Amino acid sequence: MFIVPRGHSLTFYLMVLSPLNDFIEYLNEVEDRFELTKLRFEKEAKGLNPDEEEKYWDYYIDQYHSYDKTYPSILRSSVFTNIYSFLEFHLISLCSDKEMLKRIKFDKGIFKAKKYLKMKYKNCEVFNQAEIFSNDTWAKLVEYSKIRNCIVHNSGILDMIPEKEKRKDLIQIVNKMSHVEFDEHQRIQILSKEFCEDFHEVTSEFICNLNNLLCNLND
Repeated sequence: MFIVPRGHSLTFYLMVLSPLNDFIEYLNEVEDRFELTKLRFEKEAKGLNPDEEEKYWDYYIDQYHSYDKTYPSILRSSVFTNIYSFLEFHLISLCSDKEMLKRIKFDKGIFKAKKYLKMKYKNCEVFNQAEIFSNDTWAKLVEYSKIRNCIVHNSGILDMIPEKEKRKDLIQIVNKMSHVEFDEHQRIQILSKEFCEDFHEVTSEFICNLNNLLCNLND
């Protein structure tokens, strides 16, 4: 159960934070189902004699592996990329002047929204002093964006990124992050749901901080 953060309106919670929280609730529910299925296999095998247990696993090992590795990996990548898409949608929705937005040609997604907001408030001292796009939270989002781009545009495979410097940068990002790694095929693997939870926390923090800033400007 998520609580409306202090200082945020009910509308903001219902339209932004609650849908964002739904991704984590969904992730937890489905991962719990995977765990229950794994436990059922393990419990059934435990009640067999050694010969029967060996035959049991010969028959069911592929299904067990699916619930242990394959399905959770697909789920986590899906939740991660969907949270990122939600972030993109939310930030672009803040860009109400569509003519100004059209003039931003070479940036996309969250970076297009960043340039729009910096253009819109370029003469606003409060906005500039807040450094909303220069803090650690934004820097983390930029790093997550590079992992997301590899998953979405390169099937998560490092060697499919043509630029050497981008590959090097991504290796450094993945190596310093928790709950994610490259497997033996150099494909990004999200190792646990905590990776998505961490990303959700960073995303929520940034969205809330930006909402507070914009609300203060409009007061």
